[in-house]
Amino acid sequence: MRKPLEIPTPTAEELEALENLYRTTRDVRQRTRAQMILLAAEQRLMAPAIVKIVREND
Repeated sequence: MRKPLEIPTPTAEELEALENLYRTTRDVRQRTRAQMILLAAEQRLMAPAIVKIVREND
């Protein structure tokens, strides 16, 4: 198993930009990636929990 990545705590501006991207992009891959980052940053979830939510692999 890989060592979990630690992402720095995003600023309010970065979170706003990610949320805006998540809500406005038509690119499904970008939306999923933004969602994964938001889940990790806001809810402090790790990859195994995130992949269950977004149905991707770690």
